[in-house]
Amino acid sequence: MVRGEIVENVKARDALEEQIEDTAAKSGISVRGMKAGIYGALSKYSHVSYVALLEAYDIFHHDFDFERIAGYHWVLNSSLPYLRTEIHSVIITLKAFYSAIADGESYLGLDTLLRKYAPHMYDESAKKARAADFRARFPQK
Repeated sequence: MVRGEIVENVKARDALEEQIEDTAAKSGISVRGMKAGIYGALSKYSHVSYVALLEAYDIFHHDFDFERIAGYHWVLNSSLPYLRTEIHSVIITLKAFYSAIADGESYLGLDTLLRKYAPHMYDESAKKARAADFRARFPQK
């Protein structure tokens, strides 16, 4: 291979397969399954960049979005709700961790944050309504 040469995907996949074959055999996961998992994790980063392309185009002027109209729309309706959900997930995960190591002070601090920024998670009537809706849509046999 020459420095700066573009490597075809098939060569990269073959090289990856050689690298993870031993690890896959030891773990009991197929090489194909492991490659799919790695691809799935890595593609989350590259697919997120598609939004950046959409944010950079102004549909009203058919040009680069110098006024950031599209960017504002995408952040407000896509990125921001996703980010909030991720933050809530991290707080919930940390609460579980601090509960497991019996650090009540940290747990309660995180609980306060979650109650402040995700009050819907503590709304009992809304939880019951969501549960009833779920049971109606997916009845048990």
